[in-house]
Amino acid sequence: MINGDDLKRELAAFDALGIAGADYPPGDGLAAGIRSFDWSRTPLGPIQGWPQSLKTVTSMLLLSPVPIVLLWGEKGIMIYNDAYSVFAGGRHPRLLGSEVRQGWPEVADFNDHVMKVGLAGGTLSYKNQELELHRSGVPERVWMNLDYSPVLDESGCPAGVIAIVVETTEHVLAERQVRDAEARLRFLDFLGKSTADSADADTILAVTTRLLGEHMGVSICAYADMDREGDGFTIRGDWSAQGSASIVGHYSLADFGELAVSRLNSGRPLIVNDNRRELPAEAAATFQSIGVTATICMPLVRDGRLTALMAVHDREAREWTNSELALVTEVTERSWAHIQRARSESEVRLGEQRFRQKLEQEVAERTAALRQAEKALLQSQKMEAIGNLTGGIAHDFNNLLTVVLGSLDLLRRRVPDDPRIVRLVDNAAEGAKRGSALTTRMLAFARRQDLRSEVIRLHDLLSGMSNLMERSLGPSILVRIEVPPAVRPVVADPNQLESALLNLAVNARDAMDGSGEIIIRAVNDDDPPARTGLACGRYVCLSMTDTGHGMDDSVLGKATEPFFTTKGVGKGTGLGLSMVHGFAQQSGGALALQSSPDRGTTVEIWLPAADAEPVQPGELDDSRSDTAEKIGLSILVVDDDAMVLASTVAMLEDLGHRIRAVPSAEQGLSVLGEGSFDLVITDHAMPGMSGTQFAIAIRNTYPDLPVLLVTGYAELEQERLGDLPRLNKPYSRDDLQKAVAAAIGQ
Repeated sequence: MINGDDLKRELAAFDALGIAGADYPPGDGLAAGIRSFDWSRTPLGPIQGWPQSLKTVTSMLLLSPVPIVLLWGEKGIMIYNDAYSVFAGGRHPRLLGSEVRQGWPEVADFNDHVMKVGLAGGTLSYKNQELELHRSGVPERVWMNLDYSPVLDESGCPAGVIAIVVETTEHVLAERQVRDAEARLRFLDFLGKSTADSADADTILAVTTRLLGEHMGVSICAYADMDREGDGFTIRGDWSAQGSASIVGHYSLADFGELAVSRLNSGRPLIVNDNRRELPAEAAATFQSIGVTATICMPLVRDGRLTALMAVHDREAREWTNSELALVTEVTERSWAHIQRARSESEVRLGEQRFRQKLEQEVAERTAALRQAEKALLQSQKMEAIGNLTGGIAHDFNNLLTVVLGSLDLLRRRVPDDPRIVRLVDNAAEGAKRGSALTTRMLAFARRQDLRSEVIRLHDLLSGMSNLMERSLGPSILVRIEVPPAVRPVVADPNQLESALLNLAVNARDAMDGSGEIIIRAVNDDDPPARTGLACGRYVCLSMTDTGHGMDDSVLGKATEPFFTTKGVGKGTGLGLSMVHGFAQQSGGALALQSSPDRGTTVEIWLPAADAEPVQPGELDDSRSDTAEKIGLSILVVDDDAMVLASTVAMLEDLGHRIRAVPSAEQGLSVLGEGSFDLVITDHAMPGMSGTQFAIAIRNTYPDLPVLLVTGYAELEQERLGDLPRLNKPYSRDDLQKAVAAAIGQ
């Protein structure tokens, strides 16, 4: 605001410059226009009669590079400078000397307020004020910084309003574009993260339409596939705001008008702000029938053919902005690119998956052979450790049982003929024999038992066992044996095989809760399955199938482990399958299990087939010497266990032999040099020199002297001993008599 003192000083300065002369205002441009303008036709009158305050302000604004307009008098007669004439655009020069309300009729109310405030002595300031001006004959939105101040006349009263006008349209639009771009990027980033993990096209588009529709505040966002014929399209999915219905369905593109057909088929977007004003009635009616007034529809053209569409719709007329168009364009392009990438990645993944599966299959096949090997090694190491422990226990236990059985046998022969005493002695002997059977089973799963393999005809063996099985299993268990005579004979220890089959049958009975059916089959097989771990060869598969509750994979994997059992405490030792497993492997075969819950179990014993038929009992060589029954032999007995030694000596003396007993092999060698002996009986497991080493030393020095080797378990050096006769602990007087006779016979 210019006050009186300032005005006087300015007037003096301008008088000094001669601005009050006839050539006022001096200068070119708008100054010349003001000089030549007929001001007599305005309320201001001829320029010569202008008050000094008006001339001074006019001179000031003409010298300013900033757009300035002076609104003088109650009507706001417009006087402005060159910079303002640029701002006025097509309105210049008609604005010069006009009333501001008539010069800018589109903002008349705004300027009325400005004049009212300014002439009342007030000021106004606007930052980035948005107005709609018709500077070039058409409406345009502009933004300006506006500062209004009153201009005082010579009396110090407001006589006009001076306005400094700085257009900020470009700046505002640039800032808005930046904000829109930032918002668009944030949305695109969010959209990308929301669909990043999706590989399915419908899922990607469903998320995209929902997020885009909510972000833009539209009524519907949809996607469609074009028919191969070209005109029809199917909207496969859409998102609709509350109050708008889904438009999923099949449509004809031609029904939406020629503009839609031409633009979309040429790959250009269809942009409609108000279809009722911009499209023919029939096309507009099609849009209106689905609740759509404004549309942006983006096409996807592949290989020169329109293949898909994505669109945003609003039920009200809407002037789409460039920013909105850019957003829809980029979302569409990104979505389709994502879908193509996802499909490509899916194809790559499928290819990789197929490759991995093939590779895994090859690796599995190649590692399968290395793996029943790793397991065999681990099992061997485990069985070695268990065998060492079991062998020691069996040796000591068998020593004790030898003493017990031997003493009971001698006692049985010497007690009075009292049934009660005889029964007690027999019960004690039976208990010792059961302990011996338990030791045998322990050695079986440790694979340390002494197998006496023979050629066995399975048909005959199982026929002979049928009655035993029926009595052992009870009447509620049906045993069906399907072993034809034509099945190959096998090589195995018949006693161990019978024990294995009986163990399996008892397990099957328990698995069937005492009632069910057991089927025993035998078939020839030259190509054992992989589960057996056997190489191709001549085998017989002897199987036993029950109808019990079966085993799941976790139980099946542990079934052959020593001491593993699913039975209650006191109802099973966990040695049954372990014993069968050890027996089968020692026989050169294998044990295989197949089972599943509620479907029963099949146990397979694979045994090597024999090359010849078994020898019949009548064909046996009965030419052994009668020396088997000789008595009065001179026998050297060697055993480090004093009780076993004493028991053995007692039984031999009872048989009528002369005995020399020593506790070690070293002493035995010394004694042999002192006299003549008919037989040496030596224990195998002794400290220092073992029975095996002792027998070899005897063979080297006294090759004609028979040696009977006694052992608590079968850990013998067969390849070095050949056909050396053996006697397993525990043994009775009769067992010892037969073994002595056999040794002397050999």
